[in-house]
Amino acid sequence: MAITEKEIQLYIWGLKDQWVNLIQPVKFPEPNYFNEEEYDIYSLNPRQAFLNSAYNRLTELDQYVRSSDLIGCEVHLKKDFDSTIRADLLCCSEGTGGFGIIEIKKSAQTERQAYTELLGYGNHIHGLFPGMSTEDLVYILISPMQERIVREATLLSLLKDEKPVYCLIPKWQNNDINTLILEPWIPEENDISQLSNAMFHPSNIDIFKYSWDYVEGWNYKAPDKNPRQFMLDTVNKLSIYAAQLMESKHISGFVYVSQPWEELPLLPNSLVIAGINPYKVSKLLKLIKNKGIDIYRSENIDTSGIKLKDILPEIDNVHNKSTEDYLEDFSTSWINTLQGISIETFKTMTINSENITYETDHGSMTWDQYQKLALEDVFVHNYDVRPTGLLRVLFQAYQEIDYKYLTKFGYENHSTHSHGDISNYGIDNWYNISFFRDFLDRLYDELHNFRFDINDA
Repeated sequence: MAITEKEIQLYIWGLKDQWVNLIQPVKFPEPNYFNEEEYDIYSLNPRQAFLNSAYNRLTELDQYVRSSDLIGCEVHLKKDFDSTIRADLLCCSEGTGGFGIIEIKKSAQTERQAYTELLGYGNHIHGLFPGMSTEDLVYILISPMQERIVREATLLSLLKDEKPVYCLIPKWQNNDINTLILEPWIPEENDISQLSNAMFHPSNIDIFKYSWDYVEGWNYKAPDKNPRQFMLDTVNKLSIYAAQLMESKHISGFVYVSQPWEELPLLPNSLVIAGINPYKVSKLLKLIKNKGIDIYRSENIDTSGIKLKDILPEIDNVHNKSTEDYLEDFSTSWINTLQGISIETFKTMTINSENITYETDHGSMTWDQYQKLALEDVFVHNYDVRPTGLLRVLFQAYQEIDYKYLTKFGYENHSTHSHGDISNYGIDNWYNISFFRDFLDRLYDELHNFRFDINDA
């Protein structure tokens, strides 16, 4: 008779004082800084940079799990008037002050439900202890990790949602529970394809620009002067607030304030918010897989033929035979999220004791289109940029790799910093709009040169 999930649960609980001994030794791959040889930096691509971040995170979580104690088995979590949910095991690690929720799935069929249940338990714990941070609750999945959707969900939780998720693969011999061991799961490059393939194509980055009239202390009237530092410090606070809103909504993008040259007949202040449109990404990925199109060698990419049922085929069943498609609506209306952040930021930052109001205007387009408009993006002062979500994670990973390389080889043969115009400390680059734009161009160029199997998309 096959071993059941219940048997695995009770066996681990029975060893609660030594359960971590079941976890096999592991050494997660060392981050690749692309500096073994002087020209290795040219092979850097977003997949590898994301893997660096994932390996670093999993190494930290591995240390947590190996120092944890089991404190509960079959823990029923119930609120008044709610149905009862059950956590297989609970643990805690000395010194962290937080819980670990352990969910056990023994087969590929049942592991698809793992995150639904884990997040349900997590939400309940967060409700019992309001104000918990993401670091106060670790999600531990004991599962075969055979389903791609589970592996991708783990990586998305680690990198995009920045949740601490750690996975162990249960193995045994001859249906003997006493031979049970737990092997830490190590993600591979193909597991992260959804985070990199086609995601950073410029056509996927939507822009919403919100503009408003002259504000005392924010703008110069004289055309021959550049903004003073106190003005920059003031307007940069708008992008700080907008970035906080974007992070709270898990939007991958960036934001900055822009002011046109004084002599131009334009509203003198603008908040430029950019976000990666998830519906455009999904359509592009499907186009690559279905048609084999190399998007990095195609000038005009038409994704209008991709429908919701192509992305989510399960929606087309006997109960739902509607001919209406919603994917294009999702894609075009997603910009409303950026618009909402712009309006909230503007209202919050311009509220005043004199009830002064300001003329406003707005517009939207793709990042690629925006950069080709001289009045919008050339004859302007662009101030501090704030990356968010996956672009922040990736920007940080690239910066770490670059500085490791520069320390070892200098800048002469670096793929993008051969000009030598790079600050000694990362803090001077982090909010620099020119440096960040170079990073975005570099993502696109590296993906252009990095060939991947369309079946991985």
